[in-house]
Amino acid sequence: MAALYVAPQCSGRGVGYRLVLRAEAAIRDGGYAAARLETFPNTATFDLHRGYFLSEARTADGAFLLSKRLSEHRHNPPLQPIGSAGG
Repeated sequence: MAALYVAPQCSGRGVGYRLVLRAEAAIRDGGYAAARLETFPNTATFDLHRGYFLSEARTADGAFLLSKRLSEHRHNPPLQPIGSAGG
C-alpha cells in the first residue's frame, strides 16, 4: 500500500480508516494474504492500531516498514459520504 493520504479537513473522521479497509480488501481480493506499507513516525500509531506490525528496520529515509496478515481481517464496512450517519 503506498501514498494513501487524507485531506487535513477529513482528519479524525474515519476517512483514512475506511480507505485502508478498502485498500486491504483490494489487496486480499487480488490473492495476497498480507499487506505491506511504509509509514512515517507521525502516522505509525494509526497503522499499528489497525493491526499492522513492525516487520523490518527503518528505511534510509526514516520510514517504518509494517505488515499485516489480511486473511484474519475480513471486516470491510461500506464507505459512506462524509457527514453521513456512521461516517
